[in-house]
Amino acid sequence: MITPIFLTKKLEKLLSKQITITTPLLGNNFGKWNMTIFYIAKKKWLLFTHSETMFSIVLPNIKLSDLKNIDSLFFNSFHEQLIFEKIDIDYAILKELIGNINFHPTDNDKRTIGVQNSILETIKQFKFRYSNFKDISANELCSRLNHAPYSFLKWEFPLEKMSDKLKFIKK
Repeated sequence: MITPIFLTKKLEKLLSKQITITTPLLGNNFGKWNMTIFYIAKKKWLLFTHSETMFSIVLPNIKLSDLKNIDSLFFNSFHEQLIFEKIDIDYAILKELIGNINFHPTDNDKRTIGVQNSILETIKQFKFRYSNFKDISANELCSRLNHAPYSFLKWEFPLEKMSDKLKFIKK
C-alpha cells in the first residue's frame, strides 16, 4: 500500500527532496491526503486533510529538521488523534492501511483545498477567541476541527466519516 499526500506549492519548496515525481497510485483503500503549511507565532504548523472524509491532523511547531521524518510524524499523529477521538484501531492494522507515504506536487483538489482554507480561518478565530490558545494541544484542536459538519458530507462530521471508513476497511 502507498498513501499519497499532495503538497501545496509552499510545501513543494520545503519538501522538494521528498517529492515523488511519478504519478501517484490511488488504488489503495484508504485514499489520499492533502497537506498545507501555516504559521502561528512564527512557528511552522502542518495541516493534513483526508480528501474523502475531511478528517484533519495538525502538527505544531515543525522545524526544518523534522521534515526528514515527516512521514513517521504524520502516521504517529494520525494514530494518536484516532486514540484521542476514541476510535479503536490497532497500530499495526493502521500501519498496514496507510503503508508507505509518498509526497506529490499539488493535485489542485479544489474541494479539499477549500476545506483546508476554511480550517485555517477557524484556527485564526481560535487564536483570537481563546486567550490560552497556546495551551491547547494539537489533539484537542484537531478534535474541534473534526467535529464541524460539512454540507458536501451531508452534514456529517469528519470524525464520523473517518470512523465509518476505518470500520469498513477493517472488515
